[in-house]
Amino acid sequence: MKIMKRYKFFLTAVIGCALLFAPTGLFAEENEEPAKADFTQAVTGIFVANTGQGFEPYHLALEAAYTLDTETLSATGAVKAAKGDLQFTAKCIWLPLGINTEWMSLKLGAGLIYNFDAYLPYSISNNLLPGAYLRFAPGKHWCLTADISYFFKGRTVFAIADTNPLLVNSTVAFRLRNDFFINEAFGAYLEVSSYELFRYMILCAPSVTLGGTFNTGNSLSFALEATARFTDFFTVSAYYDSTEVRFLVRYEF
Repeated sequence: MKIMKRYKFFLTAVIGCALLFAPTGLFAEENEEPAKADFTQAVTGIFVANTGQGFEPYHLALEAAYTLDTETLSATGAVKAAKGDLQFTAKCIWLPLGINTEWMSLKLGAGLIYNFDAYLPYSISNNLLPGAYLRFAPGKHWCLTADISYFFKGRTVFAIADTNPLLVNSTVAFRLRNDFFINEAFGAYLEVSSYELFRYMILCAPSVTLGGTFNTGNSLSFALEATARFTDFFTVSAYYDSTEVRFLVRYEF
């Protein structure tokens, strides 16, 4: 009997402690909404059409990207497949410093981009861009993002790999983008950059991108953009290189 009493006392104590320290969500009402995650995820599919006049060996390409965003961190992994061109890009931006007021938001931080480019059957390249990043939003209808990076390129050209296995170049890279939020559904953006997600040229070969976005309000959004590319842009011999048009479908969850 004493053993049974002790057993009952022990069982009662365990149940009591479990009820006392159990998570409050265990007894939440059925209609109570779960806590929202402090991050967002998105997958993007991109159809690409290129005029084929410049360095790119293709007219059509497919791209796909996955993005994870938090309050201060953004990480992206992306792949590209085209005739004679296979690429992978990883990008991480950390913005821990900032000022937030009722009328503006300013964030500062650092970022790193890595790109692998198999330009078949001619060469492979590894591109690395560590840099400083800024995001400035004075209100709800305009946002400015900018970065400046050290650009390291290591390239192996198969035709001369026996005598010179690695060609190394280093320079500066920059990106300046303006986003305009017309309303909850429509937006537009203008970007001037010396590099793109899947294009890493020297400083004097920038690109200009103009695009528009449409948000369905149901986690799905679309974008259409056109990019004009130039070569030797900051010299007297600057000339137009090519144009690329992209159609983007993004699903956020």
